[in-house]
Amino acid sequence: MQSILIIDDDANIQQVFKRLLERNYFTVYQATNVREALVYMNMHRIDCVLLDIKMPGGCGDEFFHTIRHAHPKTCVIVSSVYPIEDQKRVIPGADDYFDKSDGIKVLLHKVQYSALMRKNTEQG
Repeated sequence: MQSILIIDDDANIQQVFKRLLERNYFTVYQATNVREALVYMNMHRIDCVLLDIKMPGGCGDEFFHTIRHAHPKTCVIVSSVYPIEDQKRVIPGADDYFDKSDGIKVLLHKVQYSALMRKNTEQG
């Protein structure tokens, strides 16, 4: 089972994402800020991170570099209300980008695709 860490300061967004992902057989962890996210990253094997750009206690772009350095095999999908082109400018090099206005079906597709790609990379 793949594990996902949702890092978002919006509790409603977290709950919607969590329900969707758990229904699709993902183990889900949640953090509302960078400090909490670090704890989860160090305590659990996290396969994928859904990373918001703006949060209290740190920005997603800074935490992205921390993830890449400490956990280079972890997939990172930037998840924001900003248009995808803006997300790419703020956090270049993420595995994927998700505009929250695109809906949860798009998110599920991106997460499933990223999980599949990660599994194929580990096997090959």
